[in-house]
Amino acid sequence: MSAAGALSISQDGPAALAADALNVGKQPPDQPTEAASAADSGTGDHFPGGVKPVGLTTYAGADAAEAAANHAAALAAAPAPQDEAPRATMDLRALAYSWDQEDHEVKIYVSFDQSEELAHVDPANVSVEFGEWSVLLVIKNADGSQRPPWGLRLGDFQKRIDPDRSTYAVRSSRISIKLRKQDKEHWFHLLQTKGKH
Repeated sequence: MSAAGALSISQDGPAALAADALNVGKQPPDQPTEAASAADSGTGDHFPGGVKPVGLTTYAGADAAEAAANHAAALAAAPAPQDEAPRATMDLRALAYSWDQEDHEVKIYVSFDQSEELAHVDPANVSVEFGEWSVLLVIKNADGSQRPPWGLRLGDFQKRIDPDRSTYAVRSSRISIKLRKQDKEHWFHLLQTKGKH
């Protein structure tokens, strides 16, 4: 395999991969080509000292650009870590809530008696996303109005939750969210508090 036909991309993330895939065959003018680097090092490899950095994928041949683009697309489609629920991308009208807990779960209740608009919430208009440290609830406007949707984002829980085992239910008078605790511990607060210790 000739080093001139090889392409290396880092696995730092989808954006870096996409950028690397777009730069196939491009070389900064002040830097030697990969073939020249390999010839200078005397190792026959285009990596300095002949050592391939960890986390680097090399593609070679005429299909290198296509393989790199496919790799970037596959990593971009991979699910993101669930450390945090996403932040709302729009303004939300704030929802009030209450909470309670048991040994293995925390329950959050959002009552519909906060507004007449919430009298008949369609479950199809409700979305809830969980992260280990946060939750995002959005209730879309059923009437198609231009008002912001109702929403609640709680972040920085007292302890981690298990997003895959957390659930929610839309009932006639409220939304009940069950956050499954990762550890069986009593939470003195729902959210982490900042202050004097």
